[in-house]
Amino acid sequence: FFVCTGNTCRSPMAEVLAKSFCKNENISIFSRGILGNGANASQFAIEAILKYKLNLENHKSKTISKEDFDSANLILTMTNEQKDLLSYVFPNSQNKLFTIYEYVMQKNKDIEDPFGKDFSAYLNCANELFDLIEKIDFNNI
Repeated sequence: FFVCTGNTCRSPMAEVLAKSFCKNENISIFSRGILGNGANASQFAIEAILKYKLNLENHKSKTISKEDFDSANLILTMTNEQKDLLSYVFPNSQNKLFTIYEYVMQKNKDIEDPFGKDFSAYLNCANELFDLIEKIDFNNI
């Protein structure tokens, strides 16, 4: 799972990027939000991810659930704050809950939320996610 705040920008872009890299058919990749509410992906996220020939047109945001948490092998948040909140709500998750930077680069860094910013912020976010997700070894999750 990829998790962000509203599941309309960062985590949906991460989801479709990861699906494009992952060739292991036994791995299911999803995105969720801490406050997902059925909203569409943001228009700028849809446009930014088109650069990678990927589609978010039919995305609907969803809130992460206990069932999601229990079934996941790996949960990657976009920020430390999101990770901290989820580890508080789901206290038995420390072995599978990381920020994406922590998991991929062993860095303490957040992916900034492009929500409400201009298109270039979304494109920069998509590029940053691409650079991280291409480094994930999906066969060792």
